[in-house]
Amino acid sequence: WNTFTNMPQSAFVVYDMDGNLKAMVGSTGIKATGDRSQLNRAVSQRSPGSSIKPLTAYAPAIENNLVTYSSIVSDTPFMENNPETGNPWPQNYDKKYHGDMNLYYALQWSYNTIPVKLIDQLGVENSYNFATQKVGLNLDESDKNYAPLATGSLTNGITINELTNAYQIFGNGGIYNSSICYTSVTDAAGRV
Repeated sequence: WNTFTNMPQSAFVVYDMDGNLKAMVGSTGIKATGDRSQLNRAVSQRSPGSSIKPLTAYAPAIENNLVTYSSIVSDTPFMENNPETGNPWPQNYDKKYHGDMNLYYALQWSYNTIPVKLIDQLGVENSYNFATQKVGLNLDESDKNYAPLATGSLTNGITINELTNAYQIFGNGGIYNSSICYTSVTDAAGRV
């Protein structure tokens, strides 16, 4: 919610498969004056939460032939006793573990255990490199760890703009194209 306008807020970005920006909305409501009301939520950093899992765990694990779309995975704790809390880690949103399932189902229900285990198989460095070098996410060096990469609890967050552009690989045969916001600038006479 925007406390200044008392309206729910959202943002979205649309790219084509070549990385060309087609549309961007950074806020709802009428644009007002003043610094506090001009936040463009499409390019401000936010925690991506579970939306990061396909980019840091699932896609790189499939690309490295660790799993397939239909692989059976086990939704069980990665650590039985987290040294910090003494509890199993990670926990799912429903505080339950669901046993064996296929990869598709684990992704569909956004269970936290599976991405942690995939990142462990990949290696944290490989997961981080896939996200930063192959799909252009601007992650902090301190995000090179299980929790940030598997659950999206990033140090600085990422933008919806980055996330949307990174997701193009899923509809584009695995090909990533850097984002393009404009191709030329012309004056009033049409001169470049």
